[in-house]
Amino acid sequence: MSKKNNVKSNDGYFRTRICIGKDENGRYKYKSFYGKTQSEADKKAREYKATIEKGIDIAGAEDSFAKWAERWLRFKKGKVGNSQYKAYESLLKHLIDYFGGESIKEIRMMNIQDLIDSLANSKSEYTGNSYSYKTLKEIKGTAVQVFNYAIDNRAIEYNPASRVIIPEATKKERRCISDEEEARIIFFPHRMQAPAMIMLYAGLRRGEVIPLQWSDIDFENRTITVNKAVELSSNQPELKSTKTEAGNRIVFINPILLKFLKKHKAQSKSKYVCPSLNGEMFTQSAWAKAWNSYLLDMDIEYGTERKSKYNPNYSGLQSIERFTPHDLRHTFTTRLVESGVNPKEAQMQIGHSSITTTLDIYTHLSDEHIKQEMQKYNDYTDNRFEYLESLIK
Repeated sequence: MSKKNNVKSNDGYFRTRICIGKDENGRYKYKSFYGKTQSEADKKAREYKATIEKGIDIAGAEDSFAKWAERWLRFKKGKVGNSQYKAYESLLKHLIDYFGGESIKEIRMMNIQDLIDSLANSKSEYTGNSYSYKTLKEIKGTAVQVFNYAIDNRAIEYNPASRVIIPEATKKERRCISDEEEARIIFFPHRMQAPAMIMLYAGLRRGEVIPLQWSDIDFENRTITVNKAVELSSNQPELKSTKTEAGNRIVFINPILLKFLKKHKAQSKSKYVCPSLNGEMFTQSAWAKAWNSYLLDMDIEYGTERKSKYNPNYSGLQSIERFTPHDLRHTFTTRLVESGVNPKEAQMQIGHSSITTTLDIYTHLSDEHIKQEMQKYNDYTDNRFEYLESLIK
């Protein structure tokens, strides 16, 4: 590069001009940098030269975050399911609305942290509820992926989203159903009782329950083979492999579930264990309608006021707390932990891809269980105290 050419322009700004190579005709090309002082202009020129020497794509660095997000989405297309792709589009909207027009090189950690903090203290315009810890974590994670994609393409050097902190106050505790709720699921007949029982006592995900067939159940060996799942994209069930490689697993059936499944099979007319009304796999809308009906019927059965789910004077659940398929799966996981199953075996039964996910459940044990476990330690130390005392007498 040739020597800098320092000039003060008519508007009072200082200019530094540097040579940045030659064009296709062999003529030298120059780029100018401006500053309120000569040192400011010189600094901009030095930074530009250093960036080129590091191999950074200058044009790419100038592109907006929104443009890089669009490129990243194209990259992800076909590599993830439709529902995950749509989730990425929704998550990116928060990021693009906040700083999408900024060039990707100008975005700093504080910009992303400001967004997360702002969302943590506001409510969703769609649900009216506060943003959950999980949603904020997914927004951050999506930002991390976009910036990593820009790094891989030499547009920037570091990821400003990687060290953003999610406020702990927004974290929603997992819900484990009560013993009374568990009893209701066992003894209250309903067409959605079967999926509820399987999620509660085998820990299958909703997407694993929907395509489950009787051929996947081995009554003699008391096992369920989990090797497929559905994605409810555009309302229709789209058959695919399980969520992760660890999702392919053999789940052992406990006596309560075994007894239920034998009775359920005797009444079944479908190849699916939990079919919709037409005997086929559930669509998303059919599942939502059936699950809501299940909770409303249970509310009538065990409630004190509600007599009909069609009464316009009632809205929502009156006497029972709503539980979700994931709540039942989480309850299964918690019961494994509380019964003493070691983390590695629990991981295999649940289908977690990472042992860390399973171990996280161990931090959400009930107070009573923790008290019982700690009593074992108390008994041990009491005995040891007597032993240690005997050593010095």
